[in-house]
Parts: sequence; C-alpha cells; structure tokens
Amino acid sequence: MRLVLAGDGPLREMLEALGRQTGGADFVHFVGFHHDVQPVLDALDVFVLPSLSEALPYALMEAMAGGLPCVASDVGGVPEIVAAGETGFLAAPADAPSLAGALSPLLRSKELARQNGARGPAADYFSIPLAGHGGPDPGSLRGRLECRRFESPDAKPP
Repeated sequence: MRLVLAGDGPLREMLEALGRQTGGADFVHFVGFHHDVQPVLDALDVFVLPSLSEALPYALMEAMAGGLPCVASDVGGVPEIVAAGETGFLAAPADAPSLAGALSPLLRSKELARQNGARGPAADYFSIPLAGHGGPDPGSLRGRLECRRFESPDAKPP
C-alpha cells in the first residue's frame, strides 16, 4: 500500500520529516500541487479527504466524478455529496479510528471499492463553475464535469 499526498501547505516539510523519522518515506509520497490533478487521481485506488472543515470540496467531487471510491470526514457540505455507505463512506473528523474503520472495507474488498466508485457520480448533481471562462473548457476535468451536467435535456445552465 502507498499513501499519496497531493497539495502543498505550511505542514508539508514537517510531514515529510515525520515520514522520514518513522520509516514511512518508502510508502508515503508527497506529489505537491498540480494544476491538472487528473493524472494523480487516475493513479489512485481510493480517495480520502480527512478534513476538519470543508464547504463543498471540489477535490471530492472530482474524485467521485472520476469513479474513485471515497472516504471523507463528516464535515460541512461533505454529507451533501457523500451518501454514507452508498456513494462513499464518512468518518468523524479528527478521529483516526473512525477514518480507518471507513477506509478498511474499501481496502479489503476490491469489489466493494469498484461498486462504491461507480455509485459516486457527483457530476450528475453538481456543476463546477469555471472562474474567468465564458463557458466550460471540455478539455479539462472541470469542463467535462460541467458539460456532462448540462447534457440532460431538462438541465438549464446557471
């Protein structure tokens, strides 16, 4: 098993040092910030968002739209996206045993992970607006999400 941490922030150096000190450097990979996160998502088996606070997280919607099984903290708008046990799994915030309990079934059963990922079509319910664009860029993940959202004959753009 490998842990991939995407993004940057003030704790990155401390976390990298902690990984080296605890022997985790061989299985923890810090990939940093990516403008196009799709190649990172494509390399994952499970997406985990262990946040203490969220509004409506794009990262989670992107992972679900890509068919990844997801585990996320039960905070903010996350329960609007994740139907617990149906389109993903929720864990109590700042509770490692709860996070491990939510993640464990997906790691033990590839079939459950596959089914869970197939049930998480965030793009069927949410559009992701593109700042500074007159319309969606169909070449980007966000553009594909927004274009897919408005393919329905009943859907109306915002």
